[in-house]
Amino acid sequence: MAVGIESAQKYFKFSVRHNETAEAIRYHAQLADDAGFIEARFMGNNTTEFAVQRLTYTGHEFLDATRSDTLWAKAKQKMMDSTGVLTVEGLKLALPEVVKAALHRL
Repeated sequence: MAVGIESAQKYFKFSVRHNETAEAIRYHAQLADDAGFIEARFMGNNTTEFAVQRLTYTGHEFLDATRSDTLWAKAKQKMMDSTGVLTVEGLKLALPEVVKAALHRL
């Protein structure tokens, strides 16, 4: 979802794939909005309609950090070692630390 939003010029239109439902896509968009990764408008509680307005700075930073398999694996391992669970909030904290550690090795 985030990659599609990043490449969109204005609004991103979602299409439902074979194993997804419109409700599941809306739910995940709401979670991404809650986490501060996107800005979206949701049209009422009983509809699957919504519009993603943009990927936020936080969303861009998170997406960029996740593109590196090495950084992603290290951030997940850091989370699992310290907490035993993977959460988005934890990864939002771990990824910048992993990136900073990589920069210090340069």
